Amino acid sequence: MKRVYLDHNATTPIHPEVSKAMLPYYEEIFGNPSSIHQFGQQARNAIDEAGEKVAEFIGAKPEVLPEIVTRLRAMSPLYKEKDV
Repeated sequence: MKRVYLDHNATTPIHPEVSKAMLPYYEEIFGNPSSIHQFGQQARNAIDEAGEKVAEFIGAKPEVLPEIVTRLRAMSPLYKEKDV
């Protein structure tokens, strides 16, 4: 019998393409993006590029993404003031 996972509210598996795309950031490009050293700058560039892709996908300007994330968190029933 095939098992079916129904608790996606707790955790959800990621799509294999997402896993493949993230692998370099787990193994090679894992610097602190707030740091000025090369490792951190590589991570910062990756974050910025990802933000640009998300913005393009949803039809927004990259600079508004932090505001979008803040508003989504505020609307979430799981949002807690201490998480800010």
